[in-house]
Amino acid sequence: DRFRGDSGLITQRLALRYQDRLARLFETHCTVGSPVLIDLGCGTGRLAVGFAERGFDVTGVDLSLEMLHRAAEKAAAANVNLSLVQANLCELDCFIPGTYDTALLMFGTLGMIEGAGHRRRVLQYVAGLLRPGGIAALHVHNVWSHLFFPGNRRWLAADRLKALTGQTSAGDRRSPYRGIPNMYIHYFSQRELRRELAAAGLAIRETIPLSLRQDAPLPPNGFNNNVRAGGWIVFAERRADS
Repeated sequence: DRFRGDSGLITQRLALRYQDRLARLFETHCTVGSPVLIDLGCGTGRLAVGFAERGFDVTGVDLSLEMLHRAAEKAAAANVNLSLVQANLCELDCFIPGTYDTALLMFGTLGMIEGAGHRRRVLQYVAGLLRPGGIAALHVHNVWSHLFFPGNRRWLAADRLKALTGQTSAGDRRSPYRGIPNMYIHYFSQRELRRELAAAGLAIRETIPLSLRQDAPLPPNGFNNNVRAGGWIVFAERRADS
């Protein structure tokens, strides 16, 4: 089963493993003393609180008011300030464009947004919220990971036929995920991800392929990483001309 295992623990490991790497990359690209970060789909503040502890000026955005309350509790316990905003990621006109040095779209959040047009809109917002040269970090799931689970290969074959015939639902799936019985997730191919980021005005600077369990990187330049990765963490820069 593609989705068995302690996914809560996997998520926690992913957050801890990449928080330091994300922070170092962001700090390298930011010349200001307190980089301004927006965490889109911040949930309970898994990453937002840690960045605030590092001195980042953090705004967390989530649709769930319950999640935002929990993030506020975590921030209070850590004695840090977070700006928390309830908003739909497809409707971010309340934010001033070009305000943020860095942006997060982690834990498969982009793939949980249903509809290719809506995902494109979110990426356009991400690019627009960043200053020119600002860095976004996002995590997505790899459609080809289904190849390594016999029960999912038939779905993969049918889905790739959809992609070849230009159907916009290619990559879409509803399956059990983190205890949710019928969760919508869009699975990306590398080609699709590159195309969508470029269309939004975001240039990829680094791609980290993750193991199928999502909590560890694959060896760099490993054989066929684009197929056998469970997903990727991607660092993308807003182009100056976008």
